[in-house]
Amino acid sequence: MDTKCFKLPDWLIVGGGAVVFLFGFFDWFDTGSISSSAFKFTLTGVFPWLLIVGTALLTFQIRTGILTVRKWPWPTIFLFATGIAVILLLVRVIIGAEAGDFISGAGGANVGRKFTLWLSFFGGLAAAAGSFLSFIASGGTVNDLPLVGRIRAARQSTGPKTSTPPDGRSTGDAGARRLPAAEQDRPFDVDDDTGF
Repeated sequence: MDTKCFKLPDWLIVGGGAVVFLFGFFDWFDTGSISSSAFKFTLTGVFPWLLIVGTALLTFQIRTGILTVRKWPWPTIFLFATGIAVILLLVRVIIGAEAGDFISGAGGANVGRKFTLWLSFFGGLAAAAGSFLSFIASGGTVNDLPLVGRIRAARQSTGPKTSTPPDGRSTGDAGARRLPAAEQDRPFDVDDDTGF
């Protein structure tokens, strides 16, 4: 296997994915002999595990030439996938878990977080950082993200609008130079080749 084509973002994605893959099988909470791995939590465990591991696997296949599909915007896809996964993992880190999540009728006593949960979270952060660096290296910018583009378009559409009085002259820019009446009535020259 030739690893010369791997760059820092790729190593972050693959390495972070490997950490999440491995420690997702370990208990995330101190529940004794009862399993509390990532697979006990669908939305904040299984889903981010699949997103990060899938991103790492696809990155490895693309860099090694196993996967040759180039038409998809992989850097953008990986950035969204790992970003969503990190948010979900952060939710699990914040809310923790209760004994009742693992034992029926055990009540709402909180159980301690184990270091494997933190390692999984930091592995997800590494994969997300690698995805962001790969996105930037591919020529992408923050403005290229669909949500950011829509927000900017919405702000521009709500900007000041110009009004056109009956005489046909715009009042949107009071400081604009007014053309003489003779020039206003003269039609514009149109280039047959460009249409302007």
